[in-house]
Amino acid sequence: MKFQSIILILVGLLLATSYASDISFKTNINCLSGCSFSEAGNWVGGVVPGANDNAIIDMSTSGFATTLVLVTDALNVNQLTVIRNNGKTLYVAITAPGKLDNLVIDGTATVDIGDGLAVIIGNSLSVGAGSIFSIGVNSAIVVANATFAASQSTITLADGGLLSTEGNAILNGQIAANPTSNLEFSQNVTVWGSITAGAFNFAGSALVTYPGSVKATSMLPNGNLTIQGGASVTTSAMLCDATVFVISGSALNIDGDSDSNTVIDNVFTDSTSNVYISSGQYTSIRNVESYGNITVDGGSAALTNGFIANLRLYLNAGVAQPDITIQNTQVGVVVCEAASYVYLICVDYCEITEIQQADNLQVVTSPGGVLNFTKSFVSLGSGSRIIASSKSVVIFNNTYVETNAIYVDTDSQVYIQNSNINGSFLIDHSTITVYGQSSVNYIELTASVLNVAQGVLTITTDLLAFQGSTINVLLQSLITDPRYTPIKVNVDISISQSNVVVHSSAKTVAPGILYYVMVTPKYIDVPFTNCTFSPVPSSLTAPNFSETLYNGFIYLIFAFQN
Repeated sequence: MKFQSIILILVGLLLATSYASDISFKTNINCLSGCSFSEAGNWVGGVVPGANDNAIIDMSTSGFATTLVLVTDALNVNQLTVIRNNGKTLYVAITAPGKLDNLVIDGTATVDIGDGLAVIIGNSLSVGAGSIFSIGVNSAIVVANATFAASQSTITLADGGLLSTEGNAILNGQIAANPTSNLEFSQNVTVWGSITAGAFNFAGSALVTYPGSVKATSMLPNGNLTIQGGASVTTSAMLCDATVFVISGSALNIDGDSDSNTVIDNVFTDSTSNVYISSGQYTSIRNVESYGNITVDGGSAALTNGFIANLRLYLNAGVAQPDITIQNTQVGVVVCEAASYVYLICVDYCEITEIQQADNLQVVTSPGGVLNFTKSFVSLGSGSRIIASSKSVVIFNNTYVETNAIYVDTDSQVYIQNSNINGSFLIDHSTITVYGQSSVNYIELTASVLNVAQGVLTITTDLLAFQGSTINVLLQSLITDPRYTPIKVNVDISISQSNVVVHSSAKTVAPGILYYVMVTPKYIDVPFTNCTFSPVPSSLTAPNFSETLYNGFIYLIFAFQN
């Protein structure tokens, strides 16, 4: 982690060569208007504490309501202890740079670091319950070892302030920091309190546990971040090359402006926890394993390499159309409530088990991508559709789909097996292959191929084929019972510009028997000269194709001659 140069320790911390002496500030003097730390007469024994001394300012027994101690000269003591336990006010104002091994603040005491200062704490910082530690504008506090902030303590940082801890930190109180301030931890940090900061950076691991919360403009973790027990972390931008664990009813909120970006290597959530991605920024989670909810509200996001149990997409009216990309990812349930188009883009390989009633959702496979609906339930409402980009694959296997339309672009493949697709297929220079017992609402082929293999395809409205399209009917056994006609169309069949080819290597082919190919109760426009059979048995000539009327239905049939 790169820290600001101001936190560099310019000189090595000097070890005390003798036992540190305790020197106490007098309690019987009136310091309402301020008493100087450097005035010898203000100390018991008449000696100002030095580098090997422990300076103790304990006003718990003072009879004065307010005590103000002014540190105007460079501070250099072994330890500074500031205590006030009787409910009255003790205020220590430091307006000069300093170096000390330990700083202890307790009771109702306040230590204020003035503006533009650097204070080096060679060992530890401890802020007790009810105490306040205030860091001024552009001031830096560097703690060489540990920082501890008790429950009900307060640490404040003004504009440009920095609190840097080289060791571990336990933060149980409140930290209220300006959005341009920085909190930096070189090792591990535990948060039970409430933190608001500009930057929140750590090189070890961080644990935020209830009732703890962190709200930071930016986060730069080099270690794992664990949010647990109902805690929350909110940030506008995060760059994390480790793992964020969100567990036990907790939440990670990524909420930035249009210029902020978040990249996280790994995110894990259990079934009780949530990740929220909002606003117009871009968020990338490179490896995701989420058994809870991931909600994207008005932001663009890329979620890759893993599993998402619940993906929730929201978009208010007037918000720019975001792209949500899933790559090599399995999604359980997708929920979309959008006032304008939201694009859910599948890259490489994706599986979706369920899409609940969704308006304005565009489900898109990127070029070369594979989108797999297996044992799925898909309900796409107003303004929604499925789009297969060029050279992509869409699979519907034992699946129910309710949609307006499915658009299939150049050189793409659609596979349907034992599925019910209540929507229109618009196929352009591509191939659709149907297996088993399946139904679709409408098929329109443009210079494309429809394969119907070993089953019955039911089309509830029209079958249209243009620009030299081909309909291949692939059969193990030829159909002699009209009830099992391979292609059943409830309205019109119009393939005047295209071809029909029946493929079968059946050994039981015989002359004079009627074999069924298509059926409709309405209208068939099929030039018989565009219909062929392959391969023709050597003992027979090519069959003749024709129409026949049976029980009010029009059938496309063929028969062989000797």
